[in-house]
Amino acid sequence: MPVWLKLLLGFFVLSLFTLGMVWHSENELAKVVERIDIVSGKTADITTDIVAMKQNLDETFDSVRELEQEIEKSISLARDIYDKPMQAMSYARAAQNDFITIDYALYKAYRDKNLAGEKVRINKKFDIFLRNFDYAERRSIAVGSDRYIKKIKILLQEWEAQKDLLVGGQGNYDKLASVSEQLIEALSTIVEFEAAAGYDIVLASEDTIEHATRILENIRGASKEVLASSGVVHTSARSAFMATRTNSAEAKQVLETNRIISSVGTVSSILVALALAFNIIPPIRRAEVIASNIARGNLSNEIESRRKDEFGSLFRALKIMQGDLRQNMTAESARLLEAQARLALVAQINAAIENLPIGVLMVSTDLTVLRYNQNLMMLYGLEEEEVYPKMPVVELIKTVSMKPIVKESEREKFIQNSLDFYKTKQSFQLERKFDNGTTVDIRGNIVKSVGFVVTVSDITHLKELQEEMVQVEKMAALGQLVAGVAHEINTPIGLGVTLSSHLEEAVKTVQQQFESGSLRASGFEKFIGEMADGTRMISQNLGQASRLVQSFKQVSVDQHLDELRPISVYEYAEDVLRSLHAKFKPTEIIIHLRGERDKPLRIYPGAVAQILTNFLTNSYLHAFDDGKRAGNVIITVTQVGDKTRVRYEDDGEGISEAYLNKVFDPFFTTKRGGGGTGLGLHIVYNLVVQKLKSEIRWGSAPGVSTWFEFDLHNIEAQKT
Repeated sequence: MPVWLKLLLGFFVLSLFTLGMVWHSENELAKVVERIDIVSGKTADITTDIVAMKQNLDETFDSVRELEQEIEKSISLARDIYDKPMQAMSYARAAQNDFITIDYALYKAYRDKNLAGEKVRINKKFDIFLRNFDYAERRSIAVGSDRYIKKIKILLQEWEAQKDLLVGGQGNYDKLASVSEQLIEALSTIVEFEAAAGYDIVLASEDTIEHATRILENIRGASKEVLASSGVVHTSARSAFMATRTNSAEAKQVLETNRIISSVGTVSSILVALALAFNIIPPIRRAEVIASNIARGNLSNEIESRRKDEFGSLFRALKIMQGDLRQNMTAESARLLEAQARLALVAQINAAIENLPIGVLMVSTDLTVLRYNQNLMMLYGLEEEEVYPKMPVVELIKTVSMKPIVKESEREKFIQNSLDFYKTKQSFQLERKFDNGTTVDIRGNIVKSVGFVVTVSDITHLKELQEEMVQVEKMAALGQLVAGVAHEINTPIGLGVTLSSHLEEAVKTVQQQFESGSLRASGFEKFIGEMADGTRMISQNLGQASRLVQSFKQVSVDQHLDELRPISVYEYAEDVLRSLHAKFKPTEIIIHLRGERDKPLRIYPGAVAQILTNFLTNSYLHAFDDGKRAGNVIITVTQVGDKTRVRYEDDGEGISEAYLNKVFDPFFTTKRGGGGTGLGLHIVYNLVVQKLKSEIRWGSAPGVSTWFEFDLHNIEAQKT
């Protein structure tokens, strides 16, 4: 039954008792009309008191409605728990990460004795830190943060003084590190205070609950006033009836009856007040407990109610609200944890990018700058004010093109080539030598989650080392030729020396026989035959040695002078193989030269000799395990129109698919520590593509064969 209906029934009962008393007095006290008027006046006062009682009850229900509004405010306050302090916490954490990066850069510069060189970069990072710290200070709302902010300002003065001494060569890093640790700890405390501010907002809602409690106490006071009013009604009625008792004996029975009626009315009023108290106060107290739990974030207790009045509707609404808050708080907590994890990850990624030894540029899909590091600015010669986040990449490319690293005549080409990457969205890798002598490796890649990522590495020293290694590799190949020729020449020359000694002894014998007169025709005929055979064999061996020397001389001169001249590739390959014969002679590796004598081409013979030498050395080392395995090498030279096609193939171990696209990379080798430098095929690739102006094709089947193929053409004809 609704509360308002219960109140109406209570007042209706009181009205019935009052009307009954008046009707009984008018019929029973006809003889005491004048006194009845007095009693009627008293009765009017009683009615006035009853009206006052009704007003008090109305005020009680107004307080109930105020309590409901305060409860709604408390719930609304609980919904806004996580919306306020996050910005100050974010800036404080960013300042903390900035200072950690500064401290590490200062330590690294102190360790590397490069404080003067890193001074500008450290000061710029320090300005960024001060900006984030200023933002955090202006947005701070947590109690206690102001004390640590003052402490940080004092520590910053001490830190800057220690840093200046350290940069000037008079300071001690340990003193600076002690101040840095205090600064980082103070920043961490501010982050914790700001995070706790959300909890303080929740606690603030308890004030609202206390206000609701005071309203409840007002309701209790109103109930007491209802009881007091009932007492007044009783007193007034009793006074009226006591006044009439002394005037007429006939009124005694009426007075007694009126007392009974008055008592019944009083008891009824008390019962009505108690009924109102028991029906209103317990559910209000329960609503107070529920609202307090919701304000504190305690949403685990289930709200149940079987009431069918307004309080039942209130409890059901609170239950729905509790479920919504529980769901929202769970989702908000998950989002908060995810955001904190992402912030930590972003900070780690930013620190890692900043400390990379290469330049990094990250560009979004709308072609604006997302991220860059100091190394990129150093390599391109950029100043702090010349590049900034959200900068259009077109403006950045134009700014770089105006730097001294790009020649004025090549600026338009530089801009066009750079923009092609963002238009075609194709990954690239290239080497560029700047006008200041720096050689860089530039690589561009597409990353779905970011957009475009460009890395720039300074490889000047690497290129110098690589060129030195290439020269060493060439000299090593020439050394192999020398050793092979020396070994091959040793046999024919040794045979020639032996035969000449034998002929010398034969001449001495014939001379002695001639002088002694014992020389006969048969002996002289035998001597002539030995001389003919000996001189023929000496001529053959010396001719072989001469050809070997000539082949070695031509190949070594070609490799040393590196000049254009016409050659037959097939015949030249014979000379190279003749020079390398000694290296493969002790092995079971058989070299086959196939094809036909091609038309002479005007090319660089030294490059051809180096290519064949590196191919054979690579097969010896990798395909046939340092010459321990038996196998075949097939070199095929064929005429294809005006070109000469050279195909090199061996049936050794082959190259796995994982390594097939890396064979021409510099310093890539599977025999590290076993004689391989990783430059043999890299030199071959550069000679074919850059020196001989051709293209190289290759393939491999592991355990079956490996092959390389390229076409040679007249270089002079190509230039014209």
